[in-house]
Amino acid sequence: MSGNIILRKGLHIGEPGAEDDKFFLLKCFVDTDDYEEILDLNSGKSIVSGRTGSGKTALFIRLKDEQEFVSQINPQDAAFHHIDNSDIIDFLTEIGANFSVLFQYLWKDVILSEIVKTYFLSRNVFEQTLDSWKSASVSVDQFLKANSSKFWVDHDTRIEEITSGYEGQLRAEVGSEILSARASGELKLDHRTKKEVIARTKRIASDLRIGELNKAMVAIDHLMSNRKKIIYIVIDDLDSDWVNSSVKYQLIEALFESVKAFGKIKNVKILVSVRADILDRVLSESTSDGMQPEKYDGRSIRIEWSDDALFDLVEKRINHLFHLKYTRSKKIGFNDIFPKEVRKTDTFQFIVQRTLRRPRDIIAFINQILDNAHGKSSISAKDITDAESEYSRKRLDALKHEWKSAHPNLDLYINLLRRKTGTHNIVDLLDKESIVDLGIDLTDRLDDGCIIDSTHKRYINYEKRQSEKRMQDVCYSVAAVLYKTGCISIKPRKGDHFQSCYDNVPVMLAEEISEEATFKVEPMLWRALAITPNL
Repeated sequence: MSGNIILRKGLHIGEPGAEDDKFFLLKCFVDTDDYEEILDLNSGKSIVSGRTGSGKTALFIRLKDEQEFVSQINPQDAAFHHIDNSDIIDFLTEIGANFSVLFQYLWKDVILSEIVKTYFLSRNVFEQTLDSWKSASVSVDQFLKANSSKFWVDHDTRIEEITSGYEGQLRAEVGSEILSARASGELKLDHRTKKEVIARTKRIASDLRIGELNKAMVAIDHLMSNRKKIIYIVIDDLDSDWVNSSVKYQLIEALFESVKAFGKIKNVKILVSVRADILDRVLSESTSDGMQPEKYDGRSIRIEWSDDALFDLVEKRINHLFHLKYTRSKKIGFNDIFPKEVRKTDTFQFIVQRTLRRPRDIIAFINQILDNAHGKSSISAKDITDAESEYSRKRLDALKHEWKSAHPNLDLYINLLRRKTGTHNIVDLLDKESIVDLGIDLTDRLDDGCIIDSTHKRYINYEKRQSEKRMQDVCYSVAAVLYKTGCISIKPRKGDHFQSCYDNVPVMLAEEISEEATFKVEPMLWRALAITPNL
């Protein structure tokens, strides 16, 4: 690199979050088959999964930039919290009632109205088109005309209206005496009564006009006569706190099932963005016959990054940065400003090994390196290792924040990894002293409103009878969380390879971990956890 080029303070190759990275994202977008797949109307792949920071949002930002008719449904704006606040739905969920029909009706109603608004743009145009069209089905024609105004109502108002009407029927059907007893804490239903109440709930679902709603989709397809007008509906942010976790996964499952039905509309594609571990949990916990994981292989795009793709991403961003700041005649890439090796390791490999193989991490690391090297004309190996310390600390804080909702006790589990250099047996994560300390910390968290997670439940079981097996169960549970969140890689059995959540399965259940399993802390966290095999 030319000696007259100085790395200025604040010089970055973009922002780790796609929402804040529009200056670099669109100019330096790395083309993958994933983008072509989401564009393809003939492709059945509608679920885009990956870790936070893997590029799901970036795909949709590019989609909105390149396509004219793209509309996004934010679950928080749709106000599914009306379901959260329903004591009757909460009660019936507890006793085993299934609200799949209601949840699918809500999603279909929301998505269909979004399609109508995006295609027709105004209520007048839609109603004029509707008036000039005659359906082969009188009931569908009546349904569309009776509900034409409702397609233009805000999603939260519509969901509240449907949910309130459904609740009213439930209360009438279940009986006020049961609800009063439940509210006072005196309710204990026997098996026969539970079955009867659940059966009544199921009958009410038949009153939802979901059959007519399905037929209305076909009718809307006929009304959308301009096949060159392609509509993309994006549903994102499903991993945020948009609804209580007790019904969250049922609602996501209902969304997946609902999206299939919109294949009837030829010039519309529905795209759902979901974190890989959430997709895995929905599939593993589902009791529906239609939710087998193998069936979803053909409907899912899992975003994964190779080292070559990550290098391409970095190379494009570095060139774009210096092209704008310094010269328009010479391309400047990674090898022009970075040293060849760091501690006898190829420099790019040294960097990428300290990420979870996702754009967010590698952008953050290189930005930190650039900050440390400001004022210089090139980057030294020492600049990289010095930056690693601050980068590692920030990534640790980011992981805790990223998983705070799903795993509020993650920080306690991460503390068990401090100074654990090399490979360790999972059953040695805790001993008799540390498990007591962990139990005290978990109990203290309950006063702050934390829920009892699976690890805490296993600890309570251990407290009742302090056996070695029950202590190991706690270790397995902690390891499963640390694996899922990207803190450790695990070798499940002797002879296996080490597996990580970003290269292999996103979730490893505690029950899948054997007594001979070993783990290693991911290099990204070494410096933050005082693990220094590379120093």
